[in-house]
Amino acid sequence: MSFKSSKGRDAGKELEVYRSESVGQGVGGGGAGGVAAPGSISGGNVDDLEPGNGYHYHTFTGPGDAVVSGGDVKATIFMIGGGGGGGGFHGGGGGAGGAVLYSVTLEPGTYPITIGAGGAGSSGENSSGSNGSDTTFGPSTPLSITAKGGGAGAVGDRGPGPGRIGKAGGCGGGGGTQPYAGGSENQTPQNPTLQVKHGFIQFGTPGGSSATSPSADHAGGGGGTGGSGGVGRYKHSPINAPNGTDGMQGGDGKLFQGFTGPLIGVPALGPLNGYFGGGGGGRANTGSPTGRLYGPGGAGGGGNAPGGDGTANSGSGGASPHPAGNGGSGIVVIKWEDTI
Repeated sequence: MSFKSSKGRDAGKELEVYRSESVGQGVGGGGAGGVAAPGSISGGNVDDLEPGNGYHYHTFTGPGDAVVSGGDVKATIFMIGGGGGGGGFHGGGGGAGGAVLYSVTLEPGTYPITIGAGGAGSSGENSSGSNGSDTTFGPSTPLSITAKGGGAGAVGDRGPGPGRIGKAGGCGGGGGTQPYAGGSENQTPQNPTLQVKHGFIQFGTPGGSSATSPSADHAGGGGGTGGSGGVGRYKHSPINAPNGTDGMQGGDGKLFQGFTGPLIGVPALGPLNGYFGGGGGGRANTGSPTGRLYGPGGAGGGGNAPGGDGTANSGSGGASPHPAGNGGSGIVVIKWEDTI
């Protein structure tokens, strides 16, 4: 059974499948009645937090090393790349970073970790934003994982034609106005040797395109880890456009159960309620039937237009227009039990 996933799967359900196939091992196994784990983990900006739910948490909001010592440790790794920056003028929202969830036995050793920075939002009306940077676990033997940075939002109708296409990324950036495609997602092709492993899941979606009318004047929203960016539409088209409104909204992030802000020791992420990787909102050229010029960011920290930043360490995209919002930085969290 393959656990590669990019669209529409529920992270909690995926892990329940893994639990059922690995009784007493990995995520959800062990706990009461288990035996002492042979090894332990150290490292992280939040090092060995025990919030009372039976797990240890090591949270990396910046670069560092995870050190496994004393024997093997069954752990769950959650990681997300930096979000993309928003596009200028009537531009698209930045895409979220790609996300990875992996239940794995870590062997003793040192695992270097880097955290992807959020991409810069456009500073001018004729430029796109910048892509977010990758978050990495490794490279090391025997394990190397990459969560791709999010794609930048495209510039609107004052930019050059190629610049109006959303940039590819872990989740794609939104397309600019009149009319251009959103960026593709490039998370699910990553980590090919791990895609056949039980308990390995990846999340990435494309950015929303602008409307298909030659007079399209609504940019697309950035893709989120839980859903594609909103598709912009022509200002005179009916209100029941894709995603139920006038487009421009960032795609929603994915709920990662067991990784809420209080549990992982990052209180600023508490309001996101376990969602990560919201896409940034796009911008309209003219008012829509709803009277809206600016798209909201997706659940999970996506930046709200005009110009909102993605939430730090959520991997979310920034919003259009210039000065556009910056993408949120990424994060790595390692969660493990001291019984197996």
